[in-house]
Amino acid sequence: MEKFSISWDAPEYEHRPKQSSWFWASMLIAIACLAFAIWQQNWLFALFVVIAETLIIIWGNREPEEIGVTVDSTGVRIGESKFYPRSHIEAFSIIEHGHTSWHDLIILLDRRYIPTIRIHVPEHLVEDLRENLRTVYPEYDHQESFMEVFERYLGF
Repeated sequence: MEKFSISWDAPEYEHRPKQSSWFWASMLIAIACLAFAIWQQNWLFALFVVIAETLIIIWGNREPEEIGVTVDSTGVRIGESKFYPRSHIEAFSIIEHGHTSWHDLIILLDRRYIPTIRIHVPEHLVEDLRENLRTVYPEYDHQESFMEVFERYLGF
């Protein structure tokens, strides 16, 4: 096995700026849920709706932080605290997007509760990363789930 190491800084998520209509729609949905919770006298659900909507408004336009990513022959390091050793990685996939200069590296883990990790990769590193990862892990064709497509559609 050939040793390699590729590092870059990536945003923690793809930022999608939201217009005021997005927030108005969010508030209307929250108000409808809150009215239903009060009508049903479900105070816990009402509290949940208020907290959830508050967080959606606060985090809605938050800019993503930059995190350091290192992929090498021993595993994947994300930031300072997360390391996924080679023994826990089953396969990888790279999804190339035409609308942005960032592509997605999908890492398939052998974990039940966190089965995949999505990491943004700059366009200029995609081919080098793919060639090096193929020497260690098999590549698979990642099919986006309904929730991933729905999340992108809603602007999350």
